[in-house]
Amino acid sequence: MELFIKGDRPSLIEVLDRREARDRLIRSLDKQYKDLPVLSFFLNIPGPVKNNEPIRRIFSYGLVKIRESLEGKISYEQTYQAKSGPEAYIIVECDPYELKKLMVGLEDSEIGRLFDIDIFYKGSFISREEVGEAKRKCFLCEKDAKLCARSRAHSLEDMLTYIGNIMKKYL
Repeated sequence: MELFIKGDRPSLIEVLDRREARDRLIRSLDKQYKDLPVLSFFLNIPGPVKNNEPIRRIFSYGLVKIRESLEGKISYEQTYQAKSGPEAYIIVECDPYELKKLMVGLEDSEIGRLFDIDIFYKGSFISREEVGEAKRKCFLCEKDAKLCARSRAHSLEDMLTYIGNIMKKYL
């Protein structure tokens, strides 16, 4: 929990505005690089603190892992240190469905559970199900992560304790 005491605490409006800006950027990159997928990378960090030094270090670690897995296939990369959290956008020269499958493998690792890696191609996001993979599971109970998030099935304290324990292994 101590990893999430200090840092940027964006307002709900700031988070929503940044989400809209991200969507515009992804769609703009999709139009600019018509035949190549757009990879977007963020972290899954619940709670009020969205950006601080430990979060940036975990993000950097994830970005290194993504770059290693895409060796020689990156056409463009842009990163931001937004108040709502670090962000990366990468244009990749490969099949978008193979890319999604590769990134699901990274997301399903222990540290990868903190990663949110999406693939956008020709106007839409590619789902895990489209590449034969199961939906993301909750950190704590292994049920569908989106259902637990929507219903607030777990306390913020429990979620941050779990995330903090993973982060400490990689910091």
